[in-house]
Amino acid sequence: MAAVASPLGKLHDELLAFANQPEQKLLVIETEEDLRKDVLEQVEALDLLVQAPVVVSIFESPWMANDAFWDARHDELEDEWEALQGAFAREKLPALPPLPQAPRKDIVGFASRLQAALAALAPHFEGMVVVLAPLEVETPTQLTQELMALMGQASLKAIRWMVVSLGPSGLKPLVEAQPKQAALAQITNDAAAENAQMKAAVAAMAAAPVGAHPAQLAGGVGPSVPPPRRKNAVAAVNPPAPDLAASLPAGAGDAAAMHKLRLAVMGAALAAGDGDYPQALQKQREARETTAALDMGPETAALDLILGSYGLMAKQPKLALDVFVDVETRAKAAGWGAVAVQSAMARAGALMQLERRPEAAAAYVEGGRSGAKLGAPALGIESFGLGGQLLADLGDHRRALASWSEALLTAEQAKPEDVTGSSVLEIGDKGVALARRIGSAGEAGSFAQRTQALRQAFEAAAAEAQPAEGQTA
Repeated sequence: MAAVASPLGKLHDELLAFANQPEQKLLVIETEEDLRKDVLEQVEALDLLVQAPVVVSIFESPWMANDAFWDARHDELEDEWEALQGAFAREKLPALPPLPQAPRKDIVGFASRLQAALAALAPHFEGMVVVLAPLEVETPTQLTQELMALMGQASLKAIRWMVVSLGPSGLKPLVEAQPKQAALAQITNDAAAENAQMKAAVAAMAAAPVGAHPAQLAGGVGPSVPPPRRKNAVAAVNPPAPDLAASLPAGAGDAAAMHKLRLAVMGAALAAGDGDYPQALQKQREARETTAALDMGPETAALDLILGSYGLMAKQPKLALDVFVDVETRAKAAGWGAVAVQSAMARAGALMQLERRPEAAAAYVEGGRSGAKLGAPALGIESFGLGGQLLADLGDHRRALASWSEALLTAEQAKPEDVTGSSVLEIGDKGVALARRIGSAGEAGSFAQRTQALRQAFEAAAAEAQPAEGQTA
């Protein structure tokens, strides 16, 4: 989390500065794929930072060598405008007029429609922030030239501009040419620095004695001895709830063991990140032995799944397979549905690495049945789906359809809200397509009918969950 929090904290500072400096007309944000979604979410919330109300509009169409996709940006602008019209209607504000049609869906028409949007929004907003966040840029020179053309339009002076670029934007010369009106922010992860910080924190945790200040136990700085009790300190008004300890996992109250556990888990993760898989396996074994000694069954199972994943990363699929089989056996006996499915799917992954694909397909199907039986239907459906796909790839079409049929049955027998987010509808559509391909019209019809019934059940459940119009949730 720290690796993400640090660049996003920097982004917040850049957006705050942009919001409070109206003379700044352009902010260029150069980021990376892993952060793009978080960056755009913060940019979209810019209207919460500015003092005067503005409309923030984001355009994600690419700039390609053979097409700058201005027609797609026109479509995006129309979608944004329809959303604004809907918002005005919900707030019972005077209706926004429709956007004028452009003779041609090019940059000139786009500028003209932005001008019309500004005029319509003027009674309610101080202007717009137009965010160009292309998914891909093959022609940075063209992007620069067209951005300069838009920014140079006197009719669009109430617009401030942002560019969110994956990697270098090519706009650095433009920013440097007008430092008072433009800024460039690089929002990226520094993996090496974050890794060094994490290692330092783990070293500090290891050096902290048992009973140390909580900050020290977490790798921070704390007093070497507990502070003295204040003379005027009063007794706690609200004593701890008596059932708090009962809600915690068994063994969680053993401070020394929990400290050892944290060190082992973090040490294993750091070792895996460095590619030192023998050390990762050793540390992860220490972690799972700690929880096992405290009779923390579910926690030990979770740690074992990670142990097996390190085995796969270390190219030791047989070791991983043994771990996953053991976890699956324990999970079934204890009735831990989610863990049973996860371990079966992990077992399938190990078998795939061993090139034992038919056995991997069987493991997926078995995981689906565990989910259906042990109260984890959504996970079970995903396992059935993977098993069916692998069987189809192997040419075993009958068993593939059977696996997908079990996925549908699992959804049919579950509460709609428990499986709405699963891929069961996509699985049903796959069943229709495969059945038709092998000439089984009756089976295709059955898949289609069952899938449509599930779709209707999900829609009905969603409608029922919505608060009545005019009421708050």
